[in-house]
Order: sequence, then structure tokens, then C-alpha cells
Amino acid sequence: MGLLSRRKGCAFERLVAVKLRQALPGRTVRRSVQADRAYEPDVVIEGSGVWLELQDARKPDPEAKLEQAERDAARVNGLPIVVWHRIRERKIHASMRLSTLLKLSGVDTVWPSTGPIVHVSFGWVLERLAAMEAA
Repeated sequence: MGLLSRRKGCAFERLVAVKLRQALPGRTVRRSVQADRAYEPDVVIEGSGVWLELQDARKPDPEAKLEQAERDAARVNGLPIVVWHRIRERKIHASMRLSTLLKLSGVDTVWPSTGPIVHVSFGWVLERLAAMEAA
């Protein structure tokens, strides 16, 4: 990974962390320690159980990134979510399995974790995490 790519990724991580801190003022939100990438998500929401992988690219591949997030999150029984952005666009998106979306929506169900992938706005994820925090 080149220096410019790393800088771009760090800038996106900072942006997402700021938005999460605004939505979750009572939580500690931080970027992961670079040396611990294999043990932490890209952005950590302390005590939340959410595993966030981020991608900022010209041609993002949220499905492939979700597979990575699922493998990594399985070690800690986390909820894998990919937050992604296509370069030159304004909107930030999030992708996850339907089972994760249902859990974020407060639906207690036994939907298979290999179910369909859904794409929503990152704003929706922020709203749901804030609602879960308030509950």
C-alpha cells in the first residue's frame, strides 16, 4: 500500500471516528492501533460489540471487505459492518448481512449469519447505534 493510499485511509478513518463520537457521546471511539490491525477493527467503539471495517476507494468492494470483517469479527463474536465511500462521491455507505441489520434494528431473531448482504447509508447506522445506546 502506497503512502498516499495510507493517508487517504487514515483520513477516512478519522472522519468516521468523528461522526461516531458525535452520535455516541458517551462512548470511547478511536482508530485502531496500526500494529493491532489483526486484533481490532479499523475504528473501535469500546464495549459495543460492533466490528467496523472501512474502505475508501475508486472501486470499493464492500462484499469482499465484509467477508474480511466477518472472519475477524468471528473471533470476538462481533457484529461485522463495512463502512465505505466511493472517491469523488459525497455519501458514505454501510454494508452488512441482513442478520446484523435486524440486530441493529432491535429485532431479536435467529436469521442465518450467511444471509443476504444489505447496503444502507452510514447515517442510518449512526442513528441505530445512537438509539441502541439510549435504550
